[in-house]
Amino acid sequence: MRNRFIYIGCLLACSVMLASCLGKDDDEVTYYDDTAITAFSLGTLKYNKRVNADSVANTTLDCSGYKFYIDQQKRIIYNPDSLPVGVDVSKTVASVSVKNSASVVLKDNDSDSLSYWASSDSIDFTQPRILRVYNHNGEYREYTVSVNVHKQYGDTLAWSNVGMPDGLTASSGLRIYAASDRIFLLTNKGGFTAPRPAAANWSKMSQPFDAMAYANAAVLNDTLYVLSDGKLLRTADGEHWTSGSTNIKRLLGASKTRLYAFDANGMIASSTKGVDWTEESLNESTDWLPTNDISLCARPLKTNEDSYRLLLCGNRTYALGDTTAVVWGKIEEPSTAEAQGWSLFKWDVTNPYPLPAQYNLQVVAYDGMFVALGGTGTMMINSTSGSAKSFYRSADNGITWQRDTTMALPSGFAAFDNFALTADKDNYLWIADATTGIVWRGRINRLGWTEDQKAFTE
Repeated sequence: MRNRFIYIGCLLACSVMLASCLGKDDDEVTYYDDTAITAFSLGTLKYNKRVNADSVANTTLDCSGYKFYIDQQKRIIYNPDSLPVGVDVSKTVASVSVKNSASVVLKDNDSDSLSYWASSDSIDFTQPRILRVYNHNGEYREYTVSVNVHKQYGDTLAWSNVGMPDGLTASSGLRIYAASDRIFLLTNKGGFTAPRPAAANWSKMSQPFDAMAYANAAVLNDTLYVLSDGKLLRTADGEHWTSGSTNIKRLLGASKTRLYAFDANGMIASSTKGVDWTEESLNESTDWLPTNDISLCARPLKTNEDSYRLLLCGNRTYALGDTTAVVWGKIEEPSTAEAQGWSLFKWDVTNPYPLPAQYNLQVVAYDGMFVALGGTGTMMINSTSGSAKSFYRSADNGITWQRDTTMALPSGFAAFDNFALTADKDNYLWIADATTGIVWRGRINRLGWTEDQKAFTE
């Protein structure tokens, strides 16, 4: 009985205590010491969008898709993917998310004055701004916010003059080749070389060549190979040369791992070092191989950077009167023991956009595509050649070609058919113009933009 009374007493005590708690109306508030900006984004901004080279349209751009990255350690906030040229960030409405209901304060750029920020406030982000987030104890974290806007139009091809090699205008045939550290310019009158990153000081090579050696050269592993007078010459700097005998008849070019040439049988052959050559198979007769204006170029496969898509382009003999260039392609897989053969991209009614036959036609791998440039004259024998007017591009690996209206040639480029074209590892195009004697270097602006860090571990 005594135990029962104790049990009932405990129940009554608990009931009184519970009633006391439920009846209390002054709830406790929890204050947090830590806070931070956890997200930042922009809204819709005014946008002076370029319609063409001469006009812009006043419109707006939804900028919410441009992600801002927050480095909590350095206390910086920025968009690595810059807004397009023409976006007005002088009156910007932003969205700021914070931790633990912190207060957001904007610091004035020209003084120490502070003002509370509201989601409807417009901020001038033409220069970096400082935001502070205060916790409930009055302590704060300070962030520098930068809204990056491109100062260049991404698809503009900008050119610069990188010198005039002495005697270039006396040349009637030339080609240009790029290695990692050097640029090589070969002509029917001799060769020139210069440092590639800052090509301004051109020096003439002392090595003599035969008259067609300029079109019988290739760069493999930063070594220039030149076929001249039946010998295969090699150099890494244009000054020191080695020579070896060879049985190839025409050096076509190189991929990232192999040299390619026409051998004594008129077949395409390849070699890793220019010593032992292996014939490769063709799906069509050698009658369809190019004999003039030959280019061989390679670019990595999007699905496998260790494999390459090769393109062999050029013109057959001019006497045939072809209006279309010949284009061959293959996949090169260094890790595969058995080499794939070459396939001819045939002309037929199903392809309305073949590569036009052009004098001095030259093709390079550039911007994830293949780019061609040549004179505009017809290829009929005894016809008059024409000056290069525009680039052609192929986005489908050399099958179809379209005139490119966005890639401008250098201002002052005056070559009739007497020019050379190449591309280097830093996404620069090079054009040597024997008519004016000028060498030009240009790059599509977006291909030179650096990519900022997009992830932080702390």
